[in-house]
Amino acid sequence: MGAASKAAVLFVYLYAENGHWLLKHGVGAKPMNSEIDTPLNYGDYYFLEALLRFRNYVKR
Repeated sequence: MGAASKAAVLFVYLYAENGHWLLKHGVGAKPMNSEIDTPLNYGDYYFLEALLRFRNYVKR
């Protein structure tokens, strides 16, 4: 199992069990103590964007 697979196993929850979020843990603004250890919609967006960029990079 590669590093990406291990990270996915650790941080990605089943969609329906996590209130329809992809990532279980996120931090919005640590200095302001806001959105600590919570799912974030923009966290899911950037996670998916990173996966797509990685997939396209590997396909080259």
